[in-house]
Amino acid sequence: MSPQRTIQETQRCEGLGVRYGNLITLGIHPAPPDSGVVFIRTDLEGKPSIKANIASVVDTRNATTIGSGEATVSIVEHLMAAARGMGIDNLFVEVDGPEVPLMDGSAAPFIKLFRKAKIVYQDRERNCIVIKKPVEFRDGDRMVRLEPLSKPRLRIS
Repeated sequence: MSPQRTIQETQRCEGLGVRYGNLITLGIHPAPPDSGVVFIRTDLEGKPSIKANIASVVDTRNATTIGSGEATVSIVEHLMAAARGMGIDNLFVEVDGPEVPLMDGSAAPFIKLFRKAKIVYQDRERNCIVIKKPVEFRDGDRMVRLEPLSKPRLRIS
């Protein structure tokens, strides 16, 4: 097992939103253990929050949009990929518009932002799924299979 991670200090960036063309300010903030990644719409009354998980996905046409009630945030995938790639478990993400700024169209600007914010360990272990027996799902000629491994590592084939 390994400890959860967040960032040490708040960082901000600005960029254009690709769907609406607005200048968006994005702020990343440390979050306590077991928070997950939470988007906060600072431009809306009450500053509604949206937990970034599969249950919050409301649209996947052309980009991933998450939502809670009337509040939505689009184009979250590059920031989320950067957070996962950097091993960040807990993060508050403030946006003052309906989408994450596109930046250069990759995860690289968000990786730079996370590095600048300094990633830190937290005093709680990560919650991990442990595969104890083979699991398989088939749909026509497509198949996904998960198998336990003797050594903790990821292998995709």
